[in-house]
Amino acid sequence: MDSLAHAAWRAGADLADVADATGLAAGEVVRRWQRWIDVQARLDVGGRPGVGR
Repeated sequence: MDSLAHAAWRAGADLADVADATGLAAGEVVRRWQRWIDVQARLDVGGRPGVGR
């Protein structure tokens, strides 16, 4: 779900859109996405993080 939320936001969706699509509360969407992005930012892909902050 978390990478899908990230992709949805990059495509122009807002928090309410993602919450509605997933059936989760907005706070839970944010919590899961923050956890996902923290892991992605720590990844080392050829000397670069998986995603930028």
